[in-house]
Amino acid sequence: AGQSWGGNVVVETVHRHPDRIGVVACVDGGFIELKTRMPDWDETASKLAPPRFESVKLTDIERWMASSAADWPDEGRQGSLHNFERLDDGTVKPWLTFDRHIAVLRGLWEHNPSELFPSIDAPVLMIGADSGQAAWESSKRDAIERAAALLPRGRSVWLSPAHHDVHAQQPDVVTNLLIELAGAIALLCYPESDYISGELLVCSGGLRI
Repeated sequence: AGQSWGGNVVVETVHRHPDRIGVVACVDGGFIELKTRMPDWDETASKLAPPRFESVKLTDIERWMASSAADWPDEGRQGSLHNFERLDDGTVKPWLTFDRHIAVLRGLWEHNPSELFPSIDAPVLMIGADSGQAAWESSKRDAIERAAALLPRGRSVWLSPAHHDVHAQQPDVVTNLLIELAGAIALLCYPESDYISGELLVCSGGLRI
Protein backbone atom coordinates (compact mmCIF):
# COMPACT_ATOMS: atom_id res chain seq x y z
CA ALA A 1 0.00 0.00 0.00
CA GLY A 2 1.12 3.57 -0.65
CA GLN A 3 -0.32 7.05 -0.19
CA SER A 4 -0.04 9.97 -2.64
CA TRP A 5 3.36 9.63 -4.34
CA GLY A 6 3.65 6.31 -2.51
CA GLY A 7 0.65 5.09 -4.48
CA ASN A 8 2.56 5.69 -7.70
CA VAL A 9 5.54 3.89 -6.17
CA VAL A 10 3.54 0.73 -5.45
CA VAL A 11 2.02 0.81 -8.95
CA GLU A 12 5.52 0.94 -10.41
CA THR A 13 6.68 -1.78 -8.02
CA VAL A 14 3.93 -4.25 -8.87
CA HIS A 15 4.55 -3.58 -12.55
CA ARG A 16 8.25 -4.39 -12.17
CA HIS A 17 7.86 -7.28 -9.72
CA PRO A 18 4.49 -8.92 -10.34
CA ASP A 19 5.67 -12.19 -8.80
CA ARG A 20 6.36 -10.56 -5.43
CA ILE A 21 3.10 -8.68 -4.82
CA GLY A 22 -0.33 -10.23 -4.41
CA VAL A 23 -2.56 -7.18 -3.88
CA VAL A 24 -2.14 -3.40 -4.05
CA ALA A 25 -3.88 -0.48 -2.33
CA CYS A 26 -3.34 3.14 -3.41
CA VAL A 27 -4.49 5.76 -0.91
CA ASP A 28 -5.31 8.97 -2.80
CA GLY A 29 -2.44 8.23 -5.16
CA GLY A 30 -1.28 5.78 -7.77
CA PHE A 31 -3.13 7.66 -10.49
CA ILE A 32 -1.12 10.91 -10.34
CA GLU A 33 0.19 12.19 -13.68
CA LEU A 34 1.37 15.72 -13.02
CA LYS A 35 2.68 16.27 -16.51
CA THR A 36 -0.82 16.10 -17.97
CA ARG A 37 -1.82 19.12 -15.86
CA MET A 38 1.50 20.93 -15.76
CA PRO A 39 3.60 20.07 -18.83
CA ASP A 40 6.39 22.50 -17.91
CA TRP A 41 8.75 21.18 -15.24
CA ASP A 42 9.96 24.58 -14.06
CA GLU A 43 6.38 25.71 -13.47
CA THR A 44 5.64 22.48 -11.64
CA ALA A 45 8.67 22.83 -9.40
CA SER A 46 7.77 26.43 -8.63
CA LYS A 47 4.14 25.69 -7.74
CA LEU A 48 4.62 22.43 -5.86
CA ALA A 49 7.94 22.97 -4.09
CA PRO A 50 7.64 22.25 -0.36
CA PRO A 51 7.92 25.03 2.22
CA ARG A 52 11.30 25.71 3.79
CA PHE A 53 10.92 24.47 7.35
CA GLU A 54 14.46 25.04 8.55
CA SER A 55 14.60 27.21 11.69
CA VAL A 56 10.85 26.90 12.27
CA LYS A 57 10.01 26.24 15.91
CA LEU A 58 8.39 22.96 16.88
CA THR A 59 5.76 24.86 18.88
CA ASP A 60 4.77 26.75 15.71
CA ILE A 61 4.44 23.48 13.78
CA GLU A 62 2.34 22.00 16.58
CA ARG A 63 0.12 25.08 16.64
CA TRP A 64 -0.31 24.95 12.85
CA MET A 65 -1.15 21.23 12.97
CA ALA A 66 -3.73 21.78 15.71
CA SER A 67 -5.41 24.43 13.58
CA SER A 68 -5.15 22.94 10.09
CA ALA A 69 -5.85 19.35 11.16
CA ALA A 70 -8.34 20.00 13.93
CA ASP A 71 -10.54 17.11 12.80
CA TRP A 72 -7.69 14.61 12.92
CA PRO A 73 -7.18 12.30 15.89
CA ASP A 74 -4.18 13.14 18.02
CA GLU A 75 -2.36 10.06 16.72
CA GLY A 76 -2.66 11.44 13.18
CA ARG A 77 -1.22 14.81 14.12
CA GLN A 78 1.56 13.23 16.16
CA GLY A 79 2.39 10.90 13.30
CA SER A 80 2.71 13.83 10.91
CA LEU A 81 4.98 15.64 13.35
CA HIS A 82 7.40 12.75 13.01
CA ASN A 83 8.16 14.00 9.50
CA PHE A 84 10.45 16.43 11.32
CA GLU A 85 13.66 16.00 13.23
CA ARG A 86 13.46 17.85 16.54
CA LEU A 87 16.59 19.88 17.23
CA ASP A 88 18.03 20.88 20.59
CA ASP A 89 17.29 24.57 20.02
CA GLY A 90 13.53 23.90 19.76
CA THR A 91 13.38 24.14 15.95
CA VAL A 92 12.68 21.37 13.45
CA LYS A 93 14.24 20.04 10.29
CA PRO A 94 12.34 17.84 7.81
CA TRP A 95 13.77 14.35 7.49
CA LEU A 96 13.08 14.61 3.76
CA THR A 97 15.40 17.43 2.71
CA PHE A 98 14.28 20.09 0.28
CA ASP A 99 16.55 18.81 -2.50
CA ARG A 100 15.36 15.24 -2.07
CA HIS A 101 11.76 16.43 -2.00
CA ILE A 102 12.34 18.15 -5.34
CA ALA A 103 13.89 14.93 -6.68
CA VAL A 104 10.76 13.04 -5.58
CA LEU A 105 8.59 15.67 -7.25
CA ARG A 106 10.56 15.36 -10.48
CA GLY A 107 10.11 11.59 -10.45
CA LEU A 108 6.39 11.98 -9.86
CA TRP A 109 6.15 14.53 -12.66
CA GLU A 110 7.82 12.10 -15.05
CA HIS A 111 5.71 9.10 -14.00
CA ASN A 112 2.83 7.89 -16.18
CA PRO A 113 1.08 5.10 -14.27
CA SER A 114 -1.80 4.87 -16.77
CA GLU A 115 0.64 3.29 -19.22
CA LEU A 116 1.25 0.50 -16.69
CA PHE A 117 -2.31 -0.23 -15.56
CA PRO A 118 -3.33 -2.69 -18.33
CA SER A 119 -0.34 -4.93 -17.61
CA ILE A 120 -0.92 -5.19 -13.83
CA ASP A 121 -2.62 -8.47 -13.02
CA ALA A 122 -2.77 -8.07 -9.23
CA PRO A 123 -5.99 -6.77 -7.65
CA VAL A 124 -5.69 -3.02 -7.03
CA LEU A 125 -7.89 -0.94 -4.74
CA MET A 126 -7.84 2.82 -5.36
CA ILE A 127 -8.96 4.74 -2.24
CA GLY A 128 -9.93 8.29 -3.17
CA ALA A 129 -10.21 11.18 -0.71
CA ASP A 130 -12.84 13.79 -1.57
CA SER A 131 -11.77 17.09 0.01
CA GLY A 132 -14.72 19.02 -1.40
CA GLN A 133 -12.66 21.15 -3.81
CA ALA A 134 -15.00 20.77 -6.74
CA ALA A 135 -12.71 21.41 -9.72
CA TRP A 136 -9.81 19.32 -8.48
CA GLU A 137 -12.02 16.52 -7.14
CA SER A 138 -13.79 16.19 -10.49
CA SER A 139 -10.45 15.76 -12.22
CA LYS A 140 -9.28 13.33 -9.54
CA ARG A 141 -12.44 11.26 -9.79
CA ASP A 142 -12.02 11.00 -13.55
CA ALA A 143 -8.41 9.87 -13.10
CA ILE A 144 -9.24 7.27 -10.44
CA GLU A 145 -12.21 5.87 -12.32
CA ARG A 146 -10.08 5.67 -15.46
CA ALA A 147 -7.42 3.83 -13.49
CA ALA A 148 -9.96 1.37 -12.11
CA ALA A 149 -11.24 0.76 -15.64
CA LEU A 150 -7.76 0.21 -17.12
CA LEU A 151 -6.64 -2.10 -14.34
CA PRO A 152 -7.75 -5.68 -15.10
CA ARG A 153 -8.66 -6.15 -11.42
CA GLY A 154 -9.13 -2.56 -10.33
CA ARG A 155 -11.72 -1.17 -7.93
CA SER A 156 -12.23 2.25 -6.36
CA VAL A 157 -13.63 3.40 -3.02
CA TRP A 158 -14.31 7.05 -2.10
CA LEU A 159 -14.11 8.62 1.34
CA SER A 160 -15.91 11.94 1.72
CA PRO A 161 -15.27 14.39 3.20
CA ALA A 162 -11.63 13.48 3.51
CA HIS A 163 -8.20 15.09 3.57
CA HIS A 164 -5.49 14.04 1.11
CA ASP A 165 -3.72 12.57 4.17
CA VAL A 166 -6.80 10.53 4.92
CA HIS A 167 -4.71 7.77 6.50
CA ALA A 168 -3.84 10.29 9.24
CA GLN A 169 -7.27 11.90 9.38
CA GLN A 170 -9.29 8.66 9.39
CA PRO A 171 -6.79 5.93 10.37
CA ASP A 172 -9.41 3.43 11.52
CA VAL A 173 -11.39 3.70 8.29
CA VAL A 174 -8.34 3.28 6.06
CA THR A 175 -6.99 0.45 8.21
CA ASN A 176 -10.29 -1.41 8.02
CA LEU A 177 -10.37 -1.02 4.23
CA LEU A 178 -6.88 -2.49 3.96
CA ILE A 179 -7.70 -5.34 6.34
CA GLU A 180 -10.89 -6.15 4.46
CA LEU A 181 -9.06 -6.04 1.15
CA ALA A 182 -6.34 -8.39 2.38
CA GLY A 183 -8.93 -10.71 3.91
CA ALA A 184 -11.04 -10.79 0.76
CA ILE A 185 -8.09 -11.65 -1.41
CA ALA A 186 -6.71 -14.24 1.00
CA LEU A 187 -9.97 -16.00 1.82
CA LEU A 188 -12.46 -15.35 -0.95
CA CYS A 189 -10.86 -14.35 -4.21
CA TYR A 190 -9.94 -17.48 -6.08
CA PRO A 191 -9.60 -17.48 -9.89
CA GLU A 192 -13.27 -18.34 -10.31
CA SER A 193 -14.48 -15.77 -7.79
CA ASP A 194 -16.73 -12.78 -8.37
CA TYR A 195 -13.77 -10.44 -7.84
CA ILE A 196 -11.81 -11.92 -10.72
CA SER A 197 -14.81 -12.09 -13.02
CA GLY A 198 -15.62 -8.44 -12.44
CA GLU A 199 -18.85 -8.94 -10.53
CA LEU A 200 -19.56 -7.40 -7.14
CA LEU A 201 -18.04 -9.02 -4.08
CA VAL A 202 -19.13 -7.86 -0.63
CA CYS A 203 -16.64 -8.61 2.16
CA SER A 204 -17.72 -9.40 5.69
CA GLY A 205 -17.09 -5.81 6.84
CA GLY A 206 -19.15 -4.33 4.03
CA LEU A 207 -16.40 -3.28 1.61
CA ARG A 208 -17.52 -3.79 -1.96
CA ILE A 209 -14.65 -4.71 -4.24
